[in-house]
Amino acid sequence: MVLWTVDSFEIQKLCLFVGLVSCTFGYLMGKYSQAQIISFLKFIFETKEVKS
Repeated sequence: MVLWTVDSFEIQKLCLFVGLVSCTFGYLMGKYSQAQIISFLKFIFETKEVKS
């Protein structure tokens, strides 16, 4: 059996990253309406498809 050990600093970085992502998502959900977010995401995915 192999024990999987993780440095506590790695866990702190992961928690910080998850926290930043969730804060950003929550801010965007509060600032913009759902229709604005959906149209923005459609715009991003459409431009990626055109470039490729």
